[in-house]
Amino acid sequence: MAAANNFLKMEKAHRNYIRTAHPFYYDTKKIVCLYIPGEFEFMQPTLIAILKEKVEDIYRRGLLW
Repeated sequence: MAAANNFLKMEKAHRNYIRTAHPFYYDTKKIVCLYIPGEFEFMQPTLIAILKEKVEDIYRRGLLW
């Protein structure tokens, strides 16, 4: 099984969870927080649009991959 090299997290709390529960990964992997609140339903069109915009920006800026 291959391990992830990068993590995208929607909320700061998700990123902070990795920091406290899995400090090794927090220190050795690249983690990008999208700062998207967890108020959306699964596959909600608004959420999909926000995710698309944020992930495209991350690619453009070369933050991951």
